[in-house]
Amino acid sequence: MNEPIYNDPVVAEIHSIRQALLDKCGGKIEEYRRRTRNRQVASDHRIVTSPFKKRLEQSDAREDANVLQNG
Repeated sequence: MNEPIYNDPVVAEIHSIRQALLDKCGGKIEEYRRRTRNRQVASDHRIVTSPFKKRLEQSDAREDANVLQNG
């Protein structure tokens, strides 16, 4: 694995935990995904399964400035 450009202890901890979980699954990503899904289903937390929808209207600062300038 490539060395990171900078060392962030939080990111390093996340990578370490992910690797430990993957090791428990024999390095098989499908087993990791199955176990993760089972933990999600067993929890009482709301699970978002669809991506967020994009807003249809534009709302960036340039448009707001244009409205102010042109009335």
